[in-house]
Amino acid sequence: MNSSTLEAHPSPEHPVSQPPGTRASSTRPIVSRASFADRLALRLGLALVIWSRQHGARAEDHHLTVTRRGEIEDRRARQFAAERRALTGAPRR
Repeated sequence: MNSSTLEAHPSPEHPVSQPPGTRASSTRPIVSRASFADRLALRLGLALVIWSRQHGARAEDHHLTVTRRGEIEDRRARQFAAERRALTGAPRR
């Protein structure tokens, strides 16, 4: 293969860009300014948000379960009362 690399001379119209992976000598490396306490507080906050969402869903499910249980008990009581009325109100043979 005949391949060659051409070197372009910088022109005043186009600024010279740095190739990826290299940096200019005037810039400093990026340093994380988040302290251990900041990271710990962030994780704790996220854990509390996740926990509260799960707990809220469980509380709502519990409320629905209690409501349904009450409705079932009421329906059974009405059926029992209707059967009792039917049995006690019918003449004996």
